[in-house]
Amino acid sequence: MIRLFFEDNGSDHDDLVLEFPGGKLRCDSYYMAIAFDAIDENINHSRLRKALRSLLVQFSGVVEEAGDIDTLHLPFDLSDQYTGWIRCTFDRSHVQIDIGWSRLEGYAIDLKNIRRVVRDVSDFRAYADSAQFETNRSELVEAIQANITSLT
Repeated sequence: MIRLFFEDNGSDHDDLVLEFPGGKLRCDSYYMAIAFDAIDENINHSRLRKALRSLLVQFSGVVEEAGDIDTLHLPFDLSDQYTGWIRCTFDRSHVQIDIGWSRLEGYAIDLKNIRRVVRDVSDFRAYADSAQFETNRSELVEAIQANITSLT
């Protein structure tokens, strides 16, 4: 369904991967490493995996707590001039998921507390080459939980 993981490619770029039905996006782990103190001269890959796990635990929490009619934005790609988001639009038993971006700068997002921003992404734009897909809340939570388990 949806999976976010770190893939050490030796470059510290294009090493964070978001897989979703019909696509895959690569982004840099740099801001995530900074946010979770996993960077000194080089990115500490072990701490970065723990940071990613912590972010996914937050994803699970906000998805489980979302209202029957609600929209959440889950951050996954933080860059200087934009951020990448997983938009989850809840409609009772269904969740519509879009992958896209916002002009919010990566350094402005506190990855240790995403609750502050999950409902405040007003300029979200879906990526043209990523198809929207639908699931239900329990399947989404299960996918996030499986993602968390894979990082332990």
